[in-house]
Amino acid sequence: MHEEKPIAEADVGSWDLETDVAVVGLGCAGACAAIEAREAGADVVVLERASGGGGTSAQSGGLVYLGGGTPVQQACGYDDTPDAMYAFLMEACGPHADAAKVRAYCDGSVAHFHWLEAHGVPFKRSFFPEPSMEAPTDDCLVFSGGEDTWPFTEIAKPAPRGHKPQHE
Repeated sequence: MHEEKPIAEADVGSWDLETDVAVVGLGCAGACAAIEAREAGADVVVLERASGGGGTSAQSGGLVYLGGGTPVQQACGYDDTPDAMYAFLMEACGPHADAAKVRAYCDGSVAHFHWLEAHGVPFKRSFFPEPSMEAPTDDCLVFSGGEDTWPFTEIAKPAPRGHKPQHE
């Protein structure tokens, strides 16, 4: 891995780096893409305009929307399913939601959780019961998308799906 100091754009005379995969942006998705590509054997270059990674994922406190029966949900007594998550998201996202993408996200959500944990992202098996987009404690699980509000409570059984990684 090459780590260089940033230089001003005007000072770049030319750039001809070759790579198998170029990842633009080092937020949550970019970091995951870079890790997956590197684990598959690709030469990876990450381009980030900020001085460090994080992107909008960092702005949200790192909260990850996962459901369908993650180990945290199960440990906290919530019986969620991919179908319930899908029903909620299709209603919450409005009439133009891409049903195939939402279905794939919901069906893969538990696997996404396991991938994050396998790559060192720690999740405490705890629930923050107060209304909050992000728990002010070190608790992991929160209702983060209105899952426990009307009219969504009539569409799918409410389950908290906001997962906050533990910070060291």
